[in-house]
Amino acid sequence: MSERNYIVLRTGSTANKKFVIVCVLSTLLVLPFYHSANAELFVVTTTKAIYAPEEKATVLGIIPIDAASSNQVEIKVTGPAGEPCSDQTISPDRDNSFVSRPIPLDHCAGAGEYSVTAYYANMTSYSSFIVSEAAGKNTAAQLELSMIKNTLLNAQRIINSKLQDRVNDNLTLSNEIIEIYTNGTSEVSLAIQAAQYGDVVLARDHEVSAIEYFTSVLRSLSAPAASASNSTSLQAGEDLSAKIVNLNDDLSGLQQFYNRLVEISRNNQLDTKTDQFNAISTLLSNTRTLLSNGDVSTAERNLTQMAQLIEALRSDLIKTVESQKIAATLGGESSSDRNYGKRLAHVADKLQNDANELLDKSGNNSDATALIQASLSLINNARTDISNGHNAVAKQALSQAMNLLSQAKHLIDKNQS
Repeated sequence: MSERNYIVLRTGSTANKKFVIVCVLSTLLVLPFYHSANAELFVVTTTKAIYAPEEKATVLGIIPIDAASSNQVEIKVTGPAGEPCSDQTISPDRDNSFVSRPIPLDHCAGAGEYSVTAYYANMTSYSSFIVSEAAGKNTAAQLELSMIKNTLLNAQRIINSKLQDRVNDNLTLSNEIIEIYTNGTSEVSLAIQAAQYGDVVLARDHEVSAIEYFTSVLRSLSAPAASASNSTSLQAGEDLSAKIVNLNDDLSGLQQFYNRLVEISRNNQLDTKTDQFNAISTLLSNTRTLLSNGDVSTAERNLTQMAQLIEALRSDLIKTVESQKIAATLGGESSSDRNYGKRLAHVADKLQNDANELLDKSGNNSDATALIQASLSLINNARTDISNGHNAVAKQALSQAMNLLSQAKHLIDKNQS
């Protein structure tokens, strides 16, 4: 088996499937560089917000860290009018995540908004997704671009691991190997940049170049190496090489998170700040150049800044997705069925959380505080209406509460600017 085939096989379908799952779960919480305040929550979501009718949906999530290991997760999916679509019982993995079996949507109720309910012990979590004919447009190109990015980032991780093993064994990395490696990482960066702009041909060309460079690195690593144990200067060079390898690995991880956020934003047509994406994209490109030139200290500062920007972007995207789901629930037709009542209760929970956050930020802004208190009163009334089966009345109260919170946020932002 050639070295190039080794890389491709190691980064094939199983790895790509795991990549998608890991990235989606990561966007639920935070980057691994920071502690997550949500670590104690029971969270459920889907790999996509919008599916085509012929696709298969996958439900996934995270149970609390301190949850009992003996319990299983039950996942129920219902169609737009409450029709049963799927009911599964699965065991969480050791890392407290869970992933459903693929759900064929062509066996369900067709286009519309689907409800997802997950049960674990005495906890319940809700999510939803949309089935639409428009979801299948440009799927082939997007899939190929995604595979190119995933293949390259996983290939780079394999190379990083092999280089790190060599450093750990106190063996030298020649200047030639370092140069070839940095050329490969530059090609990875160019391929990912082309993929972000939707250029399949250019992304594929850079992918081929990157794999060729990485294959050359593997070939060079297979040659006998000199020991660095008796050379102070060689050890210093090894330390720098090890740091560059580690930083490139961190950069690849950040790139994966960023790529997933870009896909979420594009696939769901989210209204996000363009300057956030541009700032992160520029930092990613600049940091790869810095590492190629051996400027470790500046690269480290960039990585810290990138992690903060990506976390802020992740938070904004999740809030935008939640706002869209709330608007979809409140803007649709009212229904008296139990599932619609659950969705309204979920909206009430989200709005109450938003109200509490705004209340903490309101300070001495009496006008904003009054609006928030009025919204909390409407939310409490809506909960009563939901429990009594008066979903239409609850929906109207929650819509009013959402408008009041929007006004309060505007006042708070204006006061802080």
